[in-house]
Amino acid sequence: MKPSSPSPSPSQEITQQQQHGYRSSTKYYDLEALGVFIMHYVFCFIFIFGVHDYVLLKMVNKENDWMLFSLPFKDDQQQNISFSISVFIFIYAVMNFVLRVLFPQSSTMAETDAKTNLILAKMYRKATIYEQTWLCNVTLFMGSIGLCTNRPLITMSYCVAVSIDQLLWYVDLSGYFLSRSFPVGVAKYLSWKETTQVTKYTCTHHLWTIPFFCIATKGMHRLSYPLSVLVVFVNVCLSRWLTPFFLFVKEGELVVRKGTYGVETNINNNGGDGENTALKQQNQQEKHLHPSHERKQNEKVTSKKNTSTAMCEYDTYQNNNNGTNEENASSSLLSSRREEAKIIHKKYLNINLSYELWKDINISILQINNDDPHVILYVLRLMWRWSLFNLLTFIFLHRVCSFLWRGECIV
Repeated sequence: MKPSSPSPSPSQEITQQQQHGYRSSTKYYDLEALGVFIMHYVFCFIFIFGVHDYVLLKMVNKENDWMLFSLPFKDDQQQNISFSISVFIFIYAVMNFVLRVLFPQSSTMAETDAKTNLILAKMYRKATIYEQTWLCNVTLFMGSIGLCTNRPLITMSYCVAVSIDQLLWYVDLSGYFLSRSFPVGVAKYLSWKETTQVTKYTCTHHLWTIPFFCIATKGMHRLSYPLSVLVVFVNVCLSRWLTPFFLFVKEGELVVRKGTYGVETNINNNGGDGENTALKQQNQQEKHLHPSHERKQNEKVTSKKNTSTAMCEYDTYQNNNNGTNEENASSSLLSSRREEAKIIHKKYLNINLSYELWKDINISILQINNDDPHVILYVLRLMWRWSLFNLLTFIFLHRVCSFLWRGECIV
């Protein structure tokens, strides 16, 4: 669903590796993923509920605070419906999480040996923890809590925040059943080999989350849109700060790498033909994950040739025991490239589009990171597009709710 940003040249990748580094302790990584999960939800809960209670309510408290609370629940029957929906969605969200953790099998695992499968299972379980901070999953928890605590505006705002994505799911699935292809691409990740089987079977909430919550609240309040912009902003910033772009499996242990693309290569000792073969394999692998990668190859040829030459020169210098500065530089380069060769599997995350926008949708207006912008510039570009699309879907949902619940719908 996310178009790729330009893949860095080998020399640039070395710099980025030194900048971001690896975190390869499995025990520490378990705690880190769980810590990210807890921090994300706690911060969202405190911030969004705080803004709702101490900012939005203050704005309307003098005249019509009832608009934010009592109107959706005019009678006990509606109150019971709302509560039942909130309980059902919360239980579903918990079961969804548990099933994905317990059954992490993917198509990739079917092609590997038993030992590698155990390693991959660990990686996919860790990925599941991170993926619970996707806004679609956060909406399940926060929306149900909003209903249980009689804060329907929070529920509505989370529905609006994910509305563009979830409405496009109807388009993608309709296109897939008719033509066996995804016209838009928001659901295309279901066809990725790395997507686990349980994930494919437990993605139905993208289709019924908004309808269920709309039934519970009987409409869309006009303040739900501005609050949804804040919801998106908070989740994107938290994901960019806390979650990695990719997860990697590297020679039997799980590693995390933030903010840069991975390379899977097989570099031999002389750095000659083996390097060329490795780069070809890398190109084929990256084409699958990054559609724009092929367009970048001509820009990278010169840099790759220089890298390969430097590696050959390094081996020659090593054989001759020449202790020069050029040898040290080439030694560092070769060492870094051989570290890359140890990567055997990777899992794409890009939680809440915090690193790149919709890589499976090739529309020019969505190509916002081809120039490798600074993180602040990227977030600004992402926010105005996401907010604009959600404004259109909010207008649509508001009209539909007004038609279905005339005289009862929140305005």
